[in-house]
Amino acid sequence: MHKTMVALGGAALALILAGCGSTVSKANAAAKSSSQPTSSQSSGHASQGSAIKTGHVMVSGKSTTVLENSRGYTLYYFTKDTPTHSACEANATCAKLWHPAKASQSPSVSTVSGKFSLLHGQVEYQGHPLYTYTGDTGPGQSHGEGLFKEWYVATPSLAKASSSGSSSGGYGSSGGSSGSSSSGGSGW
Repeated sequence: MHKTMVALGGAALALILAGCGSTVSKANAAAKSSSQPTSSQSSGHASQGSAIKTGHVMVSGKSTTVLENSRGYTLYYFTKDTPTHSACEANATCAKLWHPAKASQSPSVSTVSGKFSLLHGQVEYQGHPLYTYTGDTGPGQSHGEGLFKEWYVATPSLAKASSSGSSSGGYGSSGGSSGSSSSGGSGW
């Protein structure tokens, strides 16, 4: 019975991702589904407090310093966002997978030299709206890194966003380690 429920959950996730126009294959989506949390399991993704901190996660086989919410969940940026617009928020499917990091006031992190701000209550770093990923089932994970070649971990060295869109490419700056760009993406 449990295997049937897991298989059905995997099929549902594959349909959701296919509906987004993603380039992830249904087989990959189904394989990842066993680690996808349900809505009741994703409480660590709610970021109502303004506490942002740094932590370490593995990215491309290397320990990388990233921004985290107060519960230790990795924060990400979306390359289709701009400093004045959250492209993910406008898409219901995207918004179910990527939760905005919310705060009542702009955070301040003494170990980070970049600028934090708020966009309608969503925390931005260097002009990039920040999110948690529902595929991260616990603190210290980075399963969203490089997803659709449009989602990357937010690091203290993240370059400032331009008004036409966030930095493209891997973590940290415009280029990062993956050399990816925002082409051929999810269609969000």
